[in-house]
Amino acid sequence: MAQAFQGENSRLAWEGVEQAEQNGRAQLFVGTYLAYRNRRAHRELQQHVDDALPELLLLNHLFVLEGKSITRLVTPIATVDRYLKAGKA
Repeated sequence: MAQAFQGENSRLAWEGVEQAEQNGRAQLFVGTYLAYRNRRAHRELQQHVDDALPELLLLNHLFVLEGKSITRLVTPIATVDRYLKAGKA
């Protein structure tokens, strides 16, 4: 999750959103994964519907945020340098 959304070289980003907000949104994804996925992976949960609804709403919000993200083309500097030195620019 962190690689997908965090930092200036992340694979996904949101247009028109400042870096601080991008980082905050990324933390939502990482925190949700750590808080909910890990406990489900390690034991079977008995959960009341009233407790499941907020979790579902959070996951829906993440789904909406992911849908609004764009794929960012990230090229390592070394690759760009090799390209320029080869005279292809």
